[in-house]
Amino acid sequence: MDKFYLIALNAIPTMGSVTMRQLLEHYHNDVAACWEDYRNWRALPLRDVEKHIAARESINADACYEEFLHTGADCVTIFDDEYPALLKEIYDPPYVLFYKGELPYEDELCMAVIGSRHATAYGRLAAEMLSEGLGKAGISIVSGMARGIDTACHKAALKAGAKTYAVLGSGIDVIYPRENDKLYHEIAEQGAVISYFPCGAAPLAKHFPQRNRIISGMSKGIVVVEAGEKSGTLITVSEAINQNRDIWAVPGPITATQSRGTNKLLKQGCKLVTCAEDILEEYFIEPSPKPTLAEAASTASFSAEEKKLLDMLIMPMQFDVIASQTGKTAAELSAMLTMLELQGAVQQLPGKFYINIQR
Repeated sequence: MDKFYLIALNAIPTMGSVTMRQLLEHYHNDVAACWEDYRNWRALPLRDVEKHIAARESINADACYEEFLHTGADCVTIFDDEYPALLKEIYDPPYVLFYKGELPYEDELCMAVIGSRHATAYGRLAAEMLSEGLGKAGISIVSGMARGIDTACHKAALKAGAKTYAVLGSGIDVIYPRENDKLYHEIAEQGAVISYFPCGAAPLAKHFPQRNRIISGMSKGIVVVEAGEKSGTLITVSEAINQNRDIWAVPGPITATQSRGTNKLLKQGCKLVTCAEDILEEYFIEPSPKPTLAEAASTASFSAEEKKLLDMLIMPMQFDVIASQTGKTAAELSAMLTMLELQGAVQQLPGKFYINIQR
């Protein structure tokens, strides 16, 4: 029973995918024999073999399997046809994936959209527009369900009726961050939440770089929305480069720390993306015929005064700052912004910030 013993092997805290591969290759993928014959692992050229043996002795296979069953999750192994095809192609793919929902089908086109946990209003809006546009065109969105950009991506994909996949940095039964409990279950209904960490595993800092290679490994390409100069998001980019994935980056203000990483990626030759169509054209996919608010706004006629205000709102601006720069009273400005919102040209962001959403 490969699944039974693979779950147990996967629960050994010292056991990474490289070590597991070395062991299973030695036992010709006889997982049960590998598990039972652990005392003879000493004969193999494994690093830290005594640590692996001691850790193996602490694991109860029956208890591991019972814990898995208790989560209500499903499990797929690298030997199963249902295992994500793109992920199977990377170096050192995980042997076990736990999931709730439905995994991507073989030819499903998935794109990772990722970015900073400390997202700005500009970053969240960009993530939402890109994820919604890709989702409406039939592309599935992969991200990490973290605060900030990841959360915005998943919610936008759900809103677009698209499939979305959240790869966790914890066990499949550990929802992190806790405020995403509702989102976790919504994703499971319209895609899947996925983890290769043992059931019950806490969201440790060391897990997230490992998680990131699964995000890029499942995806045809990745879109980086916001990232600081030393952001963990850039680890995903490194993994994506190693996996020969397409990489896009969203340009940001040169004064914003959250855009230093993405702007640096663009300097290094990553593809620039400002709308979903930039990506859809790359894969010869027609955009959704349904007009967005921004597209509807592009056909609207604006007065000279409205056009001047729209030019100011290329970047998010707070209401009081806009009033100060335009010289308008609060009532006059509020009326103008409300009319532009109704026309689909402007969007209000948290904190009474406004931004021009015309494309």
